[in-house]
Amino acid sequence: MGMLQLGLLTSIIASNPGDYLLVFETPDCPHCQAMQATVKRLRDVGLPVQSINVEQFPDLAQQHQVRRVPSFVMIRNGRETARSVGRSSFSKLRQIMQTGRPPDRSNS
Repeated sequence: MGMLQLGLLTSIIASNPGDYLLVFETPDCPHCQAMQATVKRLRDVGLPVQSINVEQFPDLAQQHQVRRVPSFVMIRNGRETARSVGRSSFSKLRQIMQTGRPPDRSNS
């Protein structure tokens, strides 16, 4: 299961030079489950989101330095541009995806 699936997932990510949000999660994480409606909403408005089960793909989680779930990693042109760890709002994740940067909190 591990190496073939990891290789396939890694090659899909590497071959897609576009922008997308990686969602690192586990099935038994209550915070991950709480974020499912938000992740679905992002997909429903047409934003590219790729969910990754860290139990199935620990090497990919390690590659992206994911230490806690849920973690949301914005990839733009093959590079990480933003990250959010823990529960996040739809508007925060959408802004990360649209701008490639976390929201500016200096004006809050």
